[in-house]
Formats: sequence, C-alpha cells, structure tokens
Amino acid sequence: MDSLQQTKAALDAGLLDAADFEAVKAAFVKAQQIKAGIEANLLSADDAQLSKDTFLKCIVSSEKNVVVSFNVNSEQDTPPETEVATTSAEAVEEPIASAPPPAAAPTAAPAPAPAAAVTPVQEPTPAPVKTEVIRSGSVSRSPTASRGSKFGRSVSGYAVSDDCVATYKQLVTKSAYSYLIFKLNEEAGTVIVGEQGQKGDTFGDFVEALPDGDPRYAVFDYAYTNDDGCKFNKILFIMWAPEGSPLKNKMLYASSKDYFKQHLDGVALEIQATDFDDLEPKLVRERVREVLTRK
Repeated sequence: MDSLQQTKAALDAGLLDAADFEAVKAAFVKAQQIKAGIEANLLSADDAQLSKDTFLKCIVSSEKNVVVSFNVNSEQDTPPETEVATTSAEAVEEPIASAPPPAAAPTAAPAPAPAAAVTPVQEPTPAPVKTEVIRSGSVSRSPTASRGSKFGRSVSGYAVSDDCVATYKQLVTKSAYSYLIFKLNEEAGTVIVGEQGQKGDTFGDFVEALPDGDPRYAVFDYAYTNDDGCKFNKILFIMWAPEGSPLKNKMLYASSKDYFKQHLDGVALEIQATDFDDLEPKLVRERVREVLTRK
C-alpha cells in the first residue's frame, strides 16, 4: 500500500503519466487478490503457483514496448498474450557530394563604429499553468453502486449499495429474513443481495439455495438452545467458495470479503466452506457452541 501511495504521489507531481500509474495499480490489485486467495485457503497449491507465475509474466517491461493482457480463464489458465511493437530502420547510403572549390578570401571590411550599448528588456516570467491529469481506463459505476459505502471500495474495486446494507439490518433488528445470500455484480461494480430466506426457513433450506459452482457471501440468523434451555440467536457469516468455482471468481470474492464484512455489524462467527460437507448441521452447531459463553 505504501508503494501504491508513493506512485500516486509521483503521478500528482507529474513524474509519471496516467498509463504508468494504471499499470502499477493493476499490478497491485492482482497481487492483493492472489494474496487474499492464498490466505483464505481458496486456492490450491497448484493454483497459487500458477497465479504467481502468470502474474510475474504479466509485469510490463519498462525497456520494451510490450502490451500485456492478464486474464484468468475459468477452464484453464493460459499464458498472457503479448504484442510487441517493433520498428525497423534501413540504412540509406547517400552519395558523397564533391567538395566545392575554395572561395577567394574576402577583402577585410573596415571595422564599424562601436554601437551604443542597449539595455535588454526583461520579459515577465509566465505563471505556471496548473494541469489536471485525466486517468484512462476508468469504469463507470451505477448510482446505486456509488452510494452508501462509508468505507469506499475494496482492493478489487467493488462497493456496497445502500439496499444491501439496509436489507441486512432488517435481518438483524427485525428478523425479517432467515438468511441472505450476496453476490458480486460485475457490471455495476457492487455487492448486491441475491437470495432472501423467508422467516421459518431452515438451515437446510439455506444450504440448498447456495449455487454449486460459484462463490457467494451469506449470513444466517442461527437459533441455538444451550444445555440450560436458554435460546440464543447468532448471526453467521458464510464465505461460500466451492472448489469447482472459476479461479478468477474465487480471487475476487476472497479479496473483497474483509471489506464487505465491515458493513455487517453483529456477526458472531465466520464459516469458510468449500463444499457442502463444511455446512453439515452438526458441524455448524459445534462451531456456534464454541463462541458461546453459556454452553
């Protein structure tokens, strides 16, 4: 982050152009996504190494004019395509012109009379012109995506809409829903509400609503009765990232997770699940029991 801030300062000072800054920022985002995916155990060792190798191949060389595209394919990861701009210069040999004959020495002219000294006029120095750097490659966002987020955007560029936060508050304060499933809307650049569980829906109903091949964020209003017969409600945050999901999607969800959770007040427990076995009712109950002070 310090390096990115220093690069931004260099851009503001006019030491870098907009294209250089966008290349540095894109590299920073990709590095954060790979790091988050590894820390969240969403990437296997092979996937992590492949992501690192692909990323290193996609660094733009400052000594060659190379245009690099970084794509993570859902089926297979192909090496980045490069387009090298080359120029060729052909040496053209021109004939050597014959030297002209030496000219006669000119007759020395009489020395002119000394001219009166002229004082040069000092012209005023123009005031510096303030320029504004226009950053290329900006992505337009919908008005809904840009409102309501007091935390700005995640490192991958996603915001959280007002509707997303308001719906979660209804679950917490009014028990209006049993669960909520959130997803990343790539076109709008924001986290939105996907599925809403009605009051009375069970944890099994929630598990059935999860997609089989794509990551999601979810919250569940979990009811628990302890050994003394006391009832508790705990808000569970579920990071759902099935193993068959596209690698790019898993990295996007992993790199935006902590940012999104900042909007969710009252979460008691986070569960990371990569298959349906991680969401077995008995296993989830034991996880909830661990966070209770009154067992």
